Amino acid sequence: MAGSCHNGAHIATSDVPFGLTVWGYDQWSSYAYPAGMRVEPINTVVVPPTPR
Repeated sequence: MAGSCHNGAHIATSDVPFGLTVWGYDQWSSYAYPAGMRVEPINTVVVPPTPR
């Protein structure tokens, strides 16, 4: 445990749509990323890998 945060799974619920951002930091680095989003495709474009 660090402060009031606990390790392990966390669950967020709501009656309406919502978004989350996960973030953390220490002495030498930091991070943030979107989490728990219900992302859906906006098109059917497939970009093939570039051959080497």
